[in-house]
Amino acid sequence: MPKPTKPVRWTRQAAAAQFGCDAQTLSNRLVAASIAPGEDGLFATQQIVAAIHGDLDIQRTRNEAAKADLNEAKRDFEKRRLIPAGEARAAVARLTAAISKVMSASPLSAKQQAAIAGNLERLNDLFA
Repeated sequence: MPKPTKPVRWTRQAAAAQFGCDAQTLSNRLVAASIAPGEDGLFATQQIVAAIHGDLDIQRTRNEAAKADLNEAKRDFEKRRLIPAGEARAAVARLTAAISKVMSASPLSAKQQAAIAGNLERLNDLFA
């Protein structure tokens, strides 16, 4: 029966040299991934690989979620639950112009017209 091997432990510098990356880049990635050294101040090979290459399971999960979001958006667009932004802006602009025209010929006071104009301006700002 083979003799059990002792796990390899790494300093940042040794791991960077062995894995062919810059020591500062490795340090930054370890920090970004919230990977801390063990009590001995060293890192396990699995920690180094996760810092250099990322967590594949997390990346797959993010990718699948992004695909699902994209498919949902496409489905909503096809079912006309979503309106292209350009079409929405154009419709609001036409609506604002029509209301302004009617309002200018109305018996509303200047104060009332100003209030409506302010509301229309805020509506337009939502689509800017």
